[in-house]
Amino acid sequence: MLKPLMDAKFPSGRAFIRAAERGRDEDSGAAYLSKVLAGTKPAPLERVEGWANALNLTGTERAHFLSLAELSHGPETVEAEYLRMHQELAELRSAVREARQRGIVPRQPGRQKPE
Repeated sequence: MLKPLMDAKFPSGRAFIRAAERGRDEDSGAAYLSKVLAGTKPAPLERVEGWANALNLTGTERAHFLSLAELSHGPETVEAEYLRMHQELAELRSAVREARQRGIVPRQPGRQKPE
C-alpha cells in the first residue's frame, strides 16, 4: 500500500520520513516505517494523516490509503476482503466506462440517448 506511493514521490525512505515525520525522531520513524513496509507492523493510525499529506494524496486515493491503514489493525480476512472488493469495483468501473465509450450503455443510468 505505502511503498509504491512512497517510491513514486520520494527519492528514498529517509526523504519520506523527513517529510512525513516532522518533529519526530527520524531514526525511530525510519525503523518503524521499515516494519510497516515489510508488513510486520500495522501503519500507525496517529501518523497516517501526515503520511498522506507527505504523499500529496487527495480525494479517493487519500480515502483508500487511510482505509487501508485502518484495516491493517483488524483481522487479515477483513483487509483481504476489502482489497478484493476494491479491485472488483475498479474493474466494474472500467467495464462501465468502456461500455459507455462504445455506446453499449447510456451515459446516465435510466436515460437513453436521443435518436
